[in-house]
Amino acid sequence: MLGLIILVISTGLAALAPVISPYDPFVQSDLLFLPPSGRHLLGTDNLGRDLLSRIIWGTRVSLLFGAGVSGISLLMGIVLGAIPGYFGGHIDDLFSRFFEIYLMIPTLFLTILVVSIFGANIVFAMVIVGLTLWPSNARITRAQVLSLKSRGYVLAATGAGASHVRIMFRHILPNGIYPVIVNSTLQIRNAILTEASLSFLGLSDPNQVSWGQILNVAQSHITAWWLAVFPGIAIMMLVLAFSFLGEGVNFVMTPRLRKRT
Repeated sequence: MLGLIILVISTGLAALAPVISPYDPFVQSDLLFLPPSGRHLLGTDNLGRDLLSRIIWGTRVSLLFGAGVSGISLLMGIVLGAIPGYFGGHIDDLFSRFFEIYLMIPTLFLTILVVSIFGANIVFAMVIVGLTLWPSNARITRAQVLSLKSRGYVLAATGAGASHVRIMFRHILPNGIYPVIVNSTLQIRNAILTEASLSFLGLSDPNQVSWGQILNVAQSHITAWWLAVFPGIAIMMLVLAFSFLGEGVNFVMTPRLRKRT
């Protein structure tokens, strides 16, 4: 519930950013490095931009990036995990080796390399990160399909002449997708941290406001403590929200965990 409350508040801030933001996050002023005050509740940065407004607008980028990455990982993981789990044999062996090789690729360094070469665009970065996180969802999906394809209702559907597509999407995946959803929820947390890392390294879209960008400025101006503290708290709270939410979703979707309580 705590994770859900934080997520609802964050989503509300992101959706209402143009309305509730006290200043334009890109507008500069002469009030450089102004500490938190009545005029600027969280202070200003090195260009006189209002920090509260930038944090509010940065919520949009973090949520959009996290949801996009998780969605790409979820779709690819389900498709590429269901095929080897259902058909087995050499197809399963081939996909399993591919998963193992892909999991050895360092996500952050690959993303940094690709974004450095092709440019810092948030949509492009989102796709790249999503393409590096799907193997974990694929392995979970494969394990679920392997477990469910021998169940009685699946064998009955096979005997009745149902097609492979119908068996897969009507009988197997709806009953085995819950662990994948839990893992995808937790992946949003990792995606938010990845986006903040890219922004901190100066590889973010300059046309977007990111919490990592604020932290990048803060490292050069240690005395302006508010530039590091407030965006750091924002990142921590949103990451904790999805961690708590993932655990909650896992509890709701796993009957044996509910029985223990």
